[in-house]
Amino acid sequence: MYAKQSGQEQRIATYEEASKAVHQIMAEAEVPDNPAVTSIRKSSMTKSIDQGATKTQINRAIRYKKGTDTVAHHYDKNLNDNLRQRLSEFE
Repeated sequence: MYAKQSGQEQRIATYEEASKAVHQIMAEAEVPDNPAVTSIRKSSMTKSIDQGATKTQINRAIRYKKGTDTVAHHYDKNLNDNLRQRLSEFE
């Protein structure tokens, strides 16, 4: 996204400028203030498919992770009891 002020050359917009522009467009299009992340992700995926993107490209663009990997990384902490016990035993 580019920003241009009167009398200045075109430059890359800052995060804040881009965010304000997106919010303004969403308001003019009468999109609810806080759409769910999943609906934004779904519409992004649908448009990418329509434009001929591969599954790998789509997964990279939306930063998709397999659910089982995420659960194992963040929630299955207790499955390492044996390892934890061995690490706590000092000789």
